[in-house]
Amino acid sequence: MIIKATRIVAADSWHGLWRHLMRTDENEDVRIIEGQKFNLNQAVLDAVSHGCGYGLRHVMLNPELELPRSSLKPVS
Repeated sequence: MIIKATRIVAADSWHGLWRHLMRTDENEDVRIIEGQKFNLNQAVLDAVSHGCGYGLRHVMLNPELELPRSSLKPVS
């Protein structure tokens, strides 16, 4: 399995991440495990208000076999 993660600068717009995730021509399969569009905006606003450099993290999982949703554990 290949796991990649990218931190996204809080000053950047969350719109870019949302547009990227929703591009079906670039992404074979996108599954939003938790949250919604509003949560991206809120995370960026919270990070900026607390003086944090990064507000979002984009995680990509590329398994050799398909992963059922039940195999993913909650992250706190």
